[in-house]
Amino acid sequence: MIEFRKKVDSLGAVVKNMRVTEVAIEFDLYAVNKETMGKAVGSLSREYGNVLLDRDLTAEETSFPTLYKDKVETVKESVDLFNEQRYWECHEAMEQIWRREPNPTEKAVQQGMILAASALVHAQKDEDAICLGMIPRTLTKLSLWKEDKYYALNVAMLKQDMEGILQSGKISYPKI
Repeated sequence: MIEFRKKVDSLGAVVKNMRVTEVAIEFDLYAVNKETMGKAVGSLSREYGNVLLDRDLTAEETSFPTLYKDKVETVKESVDLFNEQRYWECHEAMEQIWRREPNPTEKAVQQGMILAASALVHAQKDEDAICLGMIPRTLTKLSLWKEDKYYALNVAMLKQDMEGILQSGKISYPKI
C-alpha cells in the first residue's frame, strides 16, 4: 500500500480511504484537475489492473424522483455491491433511501445494512476492532425488521453472518 500511495503522490494526486477487497483495491483519488486525474488513473490501471469503476462523486445527483421504484432498485443494487465486497458503495447507495425513508421500521433495516457495510469497510482498511465494535449496533437495527427479507436483502442471512463474525471474532466477507 505504501508503494501504491507513493506512485499516486508522484503523479500529483492523493489517495485516501484505501480499502482492499479479495478482488480489487478501492480508494478515493483526489487531484487538482481533470488532466492530473486522467494521468493518475491511466498510470495506476496500467500498473495495477483495469479500472472497474471510475465515478466523480462531486457531480452525483442524490435526489430520487419516485421513492418506491428507486427503493426496490436501490436495495437490489446495494445487495449486489455488498456481494462484490464494494461495501463503501453499498453504504452510499443505501444511504440515499435511508435519508428519505419515513417508515421507522424500514429506516432501521436500511440503517442495519448501512452499518454492516460500514463495519466491513473498516475491516478492509485493516481496522478489525472498529469493525467488530460496530456489529452489535448493526444487529440491533436489523433485529427491528421481523421478516426474513427486505426486498432483495436477505435480512435473516445478514443477521446470521454478522452474529457469526461477532461470536468468532474473525472477520469474513459474507454474501447475502
